[in-house]
Amino acid sequence: MAGSWAADPQGRGRLPGRVLDALPALLTWLIVLSPLWAGYFLPVPFAAVILLFDVYWLYLSTSTALRAWRSHRRLLADTREDWQKLYRADRIFRRTYLDWDAVRHVVVIPSYKEDDAILIRTLESLAAQDVCGQIHVVLAMEAREPCAAEKAERIAALFRGCFDGISITLHPAGLRGEVAGKSSNEAWAAHWVRDELVGRRGWDLYTTTITSCDADTVFHPAYFACITYKFATDANRYRHFWQSAILLNNNIWDSPAPLRVAGALAGVHIMSNLMRRNRMMFPQSTYTLSLKMADDVGYWDPDVIPEDWHMYLKCFYAFGGEVTVEPVFLPTGNDAVCSRSYVASLKMAYVQHKRHAWGSSDVPYAILQGIGHPEIPFTKKARRFVALSGNHLLWGTHWFLLSLGWFMPAVIGRLFGHDHVPVWLPIGARLLLWACFVPYISMFFLDRRLRPARPGWWKLRHSVADIAWWALLPVTSLLFSTFPALEAQTRLALGKRLEYRVTDKKA
Repeated sequence: MAGSWAADPQGRGRLPGRVLDALPALLTWLIVLSPLWAGYFLPVPFAAVILLFDVYWLYLSTSTALRAWRSHRRLLADTREDWQKLYRADRIFRRTYLDWDAVRHVVVIPSYKEDDAILIRTLESLAAQDVCGQIHVVLAMEAREPCAAEKAERIAALFRGCFDGISITLHPAGLRGEVAGKSSNEAWAAHWVRDELVGRRGWDLYTTTITSCDADTVFHPAYFACITYKFATDANRYRHFWQSAILLNNNIWDSPAPLRVAGALAGVHIMSNLMRRNRMMFPQSTYTLSLKMADDVGYWDPDVIPEDWHMYLKCFYAFGGEVTVEPVFLPTGNDAVCSRSYVASLKMAYVQHKRHAWGSSDVPYAILQGIGHPEIPFTKKARRFVALSGNHLLWGTHWFLLSLGWFMPAVIGRLFGHDHVPVWLPIGARLLLWACFVPYISMFFLDRRLRPARPGWWKLRHSVADIAWWALLPVTSLLFSTFPALEAQTRLALGKRLEYRVTDKKA
């Protein structure tokens, strides 16, 4: 099987693998319950740890906001860039490695029960590309969807002649060792690309990129011109992922107000990561890599659910730790969760975040791969592992440390007649948490800059509710981020299989 024990679709594995699967949940629950056990038995050391964590959170919030604003300035500049003109200048000074017209792009659009309007909107954004003649679109459909082939043919007919080509693949259902979802569908489509476009039509594996995207992706018109420039002028192009700024703004005004906050913060976080000097980031949702690198590692693993970080890790370990994620300072639109009703949207948001949090299955995968690749310098492996595991650890624990860590030990102590919590803990914690509001407010105003124009039906009451839900972040964070992460990690530890469910969207 291409994946790890943790990715076993039946939730089974040998004992070492089962122990590794349980590791994220064990650490998470140990920390979640720490205000109770550590606050009682180790009140002073625990108080010091909480204050240090609050200091770290203030640093993390501030640095995230500052990098996001810098990224925003780059976005404004790069959206006005003439990428072909830049290429011609580099060509004069012999800083190019491929001819502009030789670069081709394959875009794989996995789809399962997506509305026609959403797929059409994605294809329209591809047809509007500056280099649309160098793009081949693959509508990757699922055989288990009724009339999937007919729907794909109907949509593809609207765009014949807009691209180098548009093809349809039909991923069979129930293949052994697969988990239904984006990764297995992409794997099927990518192998078709290798067999058909490269094998039969003679495409050059070395001059082709492949882009993984969601069915609701709206690309900036210059995205593939930018990718063409970067791919043709980078000597290390076969060891890169390219990641743009993912913004959940396509249908932002239709999404429930509590979910708009989470979507805004996700976009700010991705923009911030684009500015990391050490390139310590992972691809998210929609990204591009060379077809050569994808082919060398055997494409996407069909037995995983969150495919983006996993694909990066697979390439990172396969190529001796030399793979990096390079920023593309252009906005890429995705849909926020928006179902048939307000309550259904909230439920679907929970399901989506649980699916994303299932990425904790990559923690045992990274441990096994790290052990299996001693040729990669330890520090390089360790930095990626800390970034990966730290993300999932914070995901499920930070709410409890920030919200309960500073006062729950005192409550427990009074209940059991053991009131030894230092008086400086609640004072220091509250001061640090209040200071965190400064970068948080900064993120609020950055989100205002990034959103599209408000629709005509938007009224003052909508703005009031929008701001109110920003103030209620502790509530929405607990319900739609922390709880899904805890469930996903606990299910992984117990060997309970997670079924892939497509998120409801509205174009």
